[in-house]
Amino acid sequence: MTKQQILCLAKNAGADKCGIAPARIYEELLPILEKRSPTPFVKPDFAKRINPYLYLKDAKSVIVCLFKYREGDDKTVARYARGGDYHPYIKEKLKSICENLQGKHKILVDSGSLPEKHIAYLAGLGYFGKNNLLYSEGLGSYFNIGLILTDLELQPDTPLKRKCQQCDRCIKACPGGALGDGFCLEAEKCASYLTQKEEKLTEEQKEILKGNPYTLGCDICADVCPLNKEK
Repeated sequence: MTKQQILCLAKNAGADKCGIAPARIYEELLPILEKRSPTPFVKPDFAKRINPYLYLKDAKSVIVCLFKYREGDDKTVARYARGGDYHPYIKEKLKSICENLQGKHKILVDSGSLPEKHIAYLAGLGYFGKNNLLYSEGLGSYFNIGLILTDLELQPDTPLKRKCQQCDRCIKACPGGALGDGFCLEAEKCASYLTQKEEKLTEEQKEILKGNPYTLGCDICADVCPLNKEK
């Protein structure tokens, strides 16, 4: 099966963009994972974060699909949630691709396992902003990522060289001061994480949410970013 055939399958399934990343152990992420504070909903086991072979032992490539956020009227939640639960929606799209794939495959959609944004970067689909969001031309940062691990050996795409504009608007606008230079993110100060945190909030965290207009998630660092004006 050719790469072009897979790209056509992704397009027919409704993916806005598709690229190919290599399936390998992403050792370059270890220093970042070790330095960063624990993030809610993400597996703390570093091996499960960087090793695709734990999910498909014969994996050789990763098919990466981007799906722009679905529209919705509820402005009290962040953009990703306005169209309803995106997990089953994207899984069905990816299943329709897999129905026509040869060999073995494994679908992953925001499972808290592999680093979807980093793999999408490796697939040439975007570049990072200081707010730790991935930006893709024509979509901005307003999209979800779906992965298909496959034992097909496909030619990987090349990561983009483009970088964010270094304007620091996201850092300045973050209500909790969760962002910093060097792609720093303190999850316990991030309003998006705090709206989903199951444990009791501290008084400081409650103060952060007082300045957040969303009951679920937070789009402030994305909405102030000039890169999202380009989409």
